[in-house]
Amino acid sequence: MSPPPQYTDNHPAEAEGAAVLQQLFARLDAAEARCDAFTVRPGSVLEGDDRATAYDPISYQVRFLFIAAFDHANTFRRTLVDHGMPTVGAYPLVRASLESAAQVLWLTTGGTRKKRVFRALHRVWDEARLSDVALRHFAPERPSSLPKLRERLDELLDAARVGQRSLDRPHPSMTDVVTDAGRHLQSRRFKPIDVWRLCSSMAHGNRTVSLAVLESRLHGGVTDTGATYLMTTSYRVMAVFVEVVVVVIEAALDAQDRLNE
Repeated sequence: MSPPPQYTDNHPAEAEGAAVLQQLFARLDAAEARCDAFTVRPGSVLEGDDRATAYDPISYQVRFLFIAAFDHANTFRRTLVDHGMPTVGAYPLVRASLESAAQVLWLTTGGTRKKRVFRALHRVWDEARLSDVALRHFAPERPSSLPKLRERLDELLDAARVGQRSLDRPHPSMTDVVTDAGRHLQSRRFKPIDVWRLCSSMAHGNRTVSLAVLESRLHGGVTDTGATYLMTTSYRVMAVFVEVVVVVIEAALDAQDRLNE
């Protein structure tokens, strides 16, 4: 995973960025191994949380979110190794990995069981509601399962005595979830929400952000209306973004471990 020649020649720091990425991928491997080895301990707080969210237990939701986080990050790594640094395609993968890991922190750092149970069941309801709308467009004759699901989720909420919290309230946005994740990390120069916003902008083709984030050099002549530039993603920039993702994943694993005591 060496930086391309133009970076080696013109920007020696890119070689350092590539080396940092290799170190981060090693940490990612260690985190994934740690995740794979995890089991819910009998009698732990997490086991109690699972019982209170029996329709889709918290540990099950967390496990799938970790799978998504690692898969997105590893897809970026494979692309980088096999084809070199993509100009734009890396940013959606980094964003998706960050979103998945941030949701783990959201589910595992509620503070109280009541709060964690509500967050988990609220997430189940919101995802089911959104997917039901989409599925009914493809298969209008398909009966909705939402009424039975809502009945079951309300039963679980009542059993957990979550108070006046209702599944009808708006679900937190991804912006809210990623911002909250940053509150559980030690002070850092780059916050998860900053990385998420920049990656989202790149994923959506935001030209202003691309001019600020990407490396560029003149490619061809200059005309009265503009010029053509060769634009590439910096290894240094991507190392900063990936580090934030890895830190959030590690923090999410720590939060899961605390609940498993």
